[in-house]
Amino acid sequence: ALITSNFRLYYQCKILGKKGYSQQQIAKTVGAHPFRVKLALRTSRQYDLRQLMRIINACAETDYKLKSSYMDKQLILELFILSI
Repeated sequence: ALITSNFRLYYQCKILGKKGYSQQQIAKTVGAHPFRVKLALRTSRQYDLRQLMRIINACAETDYKLKSSYMDKQLILELFILSI
């Protein structure tokens, strides 16, 4: 959940930043601390929107597998890490 939360924040910050929102406006809009938004804006520069969406989808898929699969949980997480 923490990984998903971070990548979702990167995605939101990237979109709002492209729309011209200031760091303070983004923090207020997404309900995050301004310093966390500052770090997210910096990190989000390393990704394009498609990459972020792909990672968020991979997080959701991994979460589903962890909760519903009989596969080894460590293996599921290792495969997830390799996929991103």
